[in-house]
Amino acid sequence: MASSRENEIHDCSSDEGDDWEETEDEPLTRQNCICFFCANQYPSAESVLVHCREEHKVKFLVTGHIGFIKLVNFLRKCKPNAEDFRTMTSTVWENDDEFMRPHDAEDPMLTFDPESFPDLVELTEVDGGCAGDQCNSEVGNSSRSRLLSLLEDLRNEDVTVVDQENNSVPNGAIGGKSVRSFFESYDNPGIHREMIQDRIRTEAFRTALLNSSEILRGKIVLDLGCGTGILSLFAAEAGARLVVGVDMSDVIYTAMDVVRENGMLESVIEARDRFLKPGGKIFPDRFRMFLSAVSDENAHQSVISGWKNVYGFKMSALARQLVAEAHVEVVPAENIISESPFCIKEIDVNSIQGREEIPFTISFELTMKKTCLLTAFVGHFDSFFPCQPQVCLSTSPLTTPTHWKQTVFYCPEPISVQAGQVLAGEISCNPEKSNRRLLTVSIFLQGQRRPWSYSLA
Repeated sequence: MASSRENEIHDCSSDEGDDWEETEDEPLTRQNCICFFCANQYPSAESVLVHCREEHKVKFLVTGHIGFIKLVNFLRKCKPNAEDFRTMTSTVWENDDEFMRPHDAEDPMLTFDPESFPDLVELTEVDGGCAGDQCNSEVGNSSRSRLLSLLEDLRNEDVTVVDQENNSVPNGAIGGKSVRSFFESYDNPGIHREMIQDRIRTEAFRTALLNSSEILRGKIVLDLGCGTGILSLFAAEAGARLVVGVDMSDVIYTAMDVVRENGMLESVIEARDRFLKPGGKIFPDRFRMFLSAVSDENAHQSVISGWKNVYGFKMSALARQLVAEAHVEVVPAENIISESPFCIKEIDVNSIQGREEIPFTISFELTMKKTCLLTAFVGHFDSFFPCQPQVCLSTSPLTTPTHWKQTVFYCPEPISVQAGQVLAGEISCNPEKSNRRLLTVSIFLQGQRRPWSYSLA
């Protein structure tokens, strides 16, 4: 068992992306994009839309990113000319989930974010089409209402089974400012752009889904927190019969029964209990959290120590406040001073029941590989997908950074450690009573008088 775990950790920590050509500084849309109505090619999706507006007199009206994806696939598959499209009186693609399936999976127009360019694509809450004097689009049911109706139908199909098998599943609408603020943060298109451009994260999901085509073919897939819909596209590409993308930001989340004030983990569990058929799969379905030791005196000086004397003034109170927060940063691999990460928690989403996973307290041991100053502890997680060959998405400092980065817990004062020394301690994690999405993490080292506590959002 230990051998298997060590192998999985090793597989995640090794950087398998070395043969990739790094394009970190290049925009995602810097590709040959073909016009919808002619054979002209342009270097970006924005250029295509400008061309459509100026040359073909078409400005698109969509219901959001999902609506834009359907529109792109409709235009690629049906190939209407610009004049016919301008005079269309119905938006057949909006209510046909067939257009969630990519006509060309490599089409760069599918990754365009319409919310980032309102001057090129107009957003509406009703079925879209083209915007212009000649366009007389019918006002049908909004995609949002249709999505909620479909989700409710799925829930009703399984509600009897849920009641029989798990009476502990709560009912009722969601509430609470903490949930509202969390999901409103995902209304900003910038976070979706950041996630799509996270090559490690996006490629892991794409590989796992495409490797699972035998499992997904002909099945219904629920994309919980679909955002831009890129993962829904991957599921459709893998052969899913229907992909239901549920976006938990903006207005949609207020009508959903799968999101609780208890946080994202329980929403996934409830979606599993309500919608997942026997033998169904969750991607990813297993997670491991790890703790490592860090030595970075410059970072500690910048974040913590430097506030003790600012132009001759003591600001120790601010330093104490900063050290009590968990910081999300990229930790350079060379700053890791423990021989191997310690697994502090393992979660199997197929079997957990929610609140039993948090709070937790666990003892840990870290062996130092050099003599230096310990300045912080760093946490990261690995995700495992149920496919063959196995796909692991790692956020380890030893792998290519992702948009999740790592979570750093700074020591109030640097601690001298020796090579070969075993640093023993205890880490605990507890949700705040007033807001279960906020966590308090405590680290207690042997020999300390009291633990260090950190707030983690």
